Amino acid sequence: MKWNTLFLSCCLLILSACHDTAPEACGPIHYHLLNLNVQAVKDDLDEWLSDLQPEPTQEDPIGHQQNLDSFVAKLNSICDLEGTVICYACVKTFPAQSEIRVHTNYAGSSFERIIDISTPASQIMTIINVHE
Repeated sequence: MKWNTLFLSCCLLILSACHDTAPEACGPIHYHLLNLNVQAVKDDLDEWLSDLQPEPTQEDPIGHQQNLDSFVAKLNSICDLEGTVICYACVKTFPAQSEIRVHTNYAGSSFERIIDISTPASQIMTIINVHE
């Protein structure tokens, strides 16, 4: 009986933690993406990118491939978005930009957006644009 109570308590704690995180952290993100509010998306997501320092390697001289993948995984797991990397450092600007596609449902609407991310070799990534 003691183990059943402990197991049930742990399950409830985990479920409540997951439930509380997503709406608080991500509710505005869905809304801002839907409305193509670039500055608000930047304000919401640049904080997530701020901890992802570039780690250049021989295979990845810019050093953000793993960071971009981690960022998309976080969007998928915490925000209930379907994000995929379209391309890494493929937009030949200075610095190069990467693109991710985000698909979600919000307020009864299903939509897709493209997020452009600046991918500098010596600095953290930042959101540049959101478009259809």
